[in-house]
Amino acid sequence: TRTLPGGLTSGTPSSGTGNITGTIQNQTGGVLNAVYTVTPTSGAGCVGNPFDMEVPINAEPVITTQPINSVICSTDNTSFSVVATGPGLTYQWQISTNGGASYSNQADGTFLGAAYSGSNTATLSISNATTLQNTFRYRVVLTTTGSCTLNSNAGILTVNPLPIITNINPIVCADLPGGNQRGTNLAADYNSSISTGWPATTSVAWFLDNAGVPGAAIAPGPGAGTDQAFNVTNGQLLWARVTINATSCVRFATATFTVRPRPLDNVIKDGTGAVTIASVTGIPGNNTRYDLCASNSSVLFQTDATFTPGSTFAWSIPPDSYINEFQLITASANIMVMR
Repeated sequence: TRTLPGGLTSGTPSSGTGNITGTIQNQTGGVLNAVYTVTPTSGAGCVGNPFDMEVPINAEPVITTQPINSVICSTDNTSFSVVATGPGLTYQWQISTNGGASYSNQADGTFLGAAYSGSNTATLSISNATTLQNTFRYRVVLTTTGSCTLNSNAGILTVNPLPIITNINPIVCADLPGGNQRGTNLAADYNSSISTGWPATTSVAWFLDNAGVPGAAIAPGPGAGTDQAFNVTNGQLLWARVTINATSCVRFATATFTVRPRPLDNVIKDGTGAVTIASVTGIPGNNTRYDLCASNSSVLFQTDATFTPGSTFAWSIPPDSYINEFQLITASANIMVMR
């Protein structure tokens, strides 16, 4: 016969002859003993003295909260947790890289670029996850005193990729001669260079820093993503927040602007002493008219190269109707002589 204390249950008969089998469940958090009273009887019907046998029944782990799936972006952190009870409970997290076909123990440390910790606790933490962990499954093996084990459900990790970005270094000319500022349309001019997916699969927002806070945002114009006027200066660094529309994964790109000064409208001067000028109409300068009296008279045009250092000069005699009437003697750097 079998005697079960409170906390132990069984669906099998409590008495019998010969060998007995059955399943006993321990519904408590500790170890309980099932008591079997054995009365030996010989084949001739002689009855011996009964004796008791105690069978320890250890408690199995009980899970109240299973691990759940996690969806993150590459380089993000995540975790899988379980809530369970049981005497002397221990934890061992396992990983499946083949869709749940098999599992192996996961230890603390780095695996495929991600850092794992808490592999023997109720929470497995994963830092700096990569797309290599995408679709991996994680479960925990719970063990109580007496080596009773229970596997939890598996949580599936989805790791979405970050946007593909390109840091750019635009070189532009200033709007005004001698200036260092250029008016741009950030969205129309540079979004597609920053993100190849724009505007079909990504969105781009521009900022004065990489914090991405509203106070540092460069407000878009009324063109709904295609109008974002902003005046950039030489050496200015702007940040573009690129977001994949379907997953909300975010990455920042940079745009470092070089604004080159536009050549000044330099004063064109007539030469002094080097050539003969019969008469000058107007003050020497752009579009100044020079009247030459003789075929051997020449005029020297010279720009002041100190206004815009590093400028190059291209001289011509416009329009076409005057080309045959003048002879270009020399044109180099910032000097032209014609007759």
